[in-house]
Amino acid sequence: MEFLAMGNQVFFGKLLDASEETYREYCKLKSEEEGLTSYSEPNYEQALGHARERVSRFDSVLMTAEKPEGFKLEELLARLQSEIISKTQKIQNDGSDVAEFVKGNNLEIIRLLSMAEALQRSSYVMLSAKAPDQGPLGKPRIGEPDSIDSAVENLRDAIQACEQFGRVFCRKRLNTPFQVTGAIVDGSGDILIVEE
Repeated sequence: MEFLAMGNQVFFGKLLDASEETYREYCKLKSEEEGLTSYSEPNYEQALGHARERVSRFDSVLMTAEKPEGFKLEELLARLQSEIISKTQKIQNDGSDVAEFVKGNNLEIIRLLSMAEALQRSSYVMLSAKAPDQGPLGKPRIGEPDSIDSAVENLRDAIQACEQFGRVFCRKRLNTPFQVTGAIVDGSGDILIVEE
């Protein structure tokens, strides 16, 4: 397993899955050993539940290639501003020292969020001038593409290079569209394609 390639959520999710499987086996052995119909450790189950809940919070909220349904940063910042404005309006008529302190902090937070939104929009303008936005699943306009994108491009290049020599084999004809899901090179150097 390549741990470095996994995000925290995936890694800890797999770790918790393995822990839960080990726990189930332990409970099964313990119930057989003590002649019980079932066995459990409620404290362990509760701790495992809390750990799963915390791992689920690792998930990114921003739009990425892995999470195209995420928020654009400027949308998230605008949403946060709106919520803080709403909370500030609820305490607007409270003249206590604590309320005044909180209102002042909220106004400063709103100002900083507005500045962050302006910075993000200026980045968006610069990126738009460089190239059109291809969306979260498209090719990045700056920086290195994800390694998975590179692997797909390398696989495509290898297939195209071998096609001219007739060294690509698959169940379907090459001139019909299909989705490549993997490829292997056999002992004679021919590329064997796995497709959906």
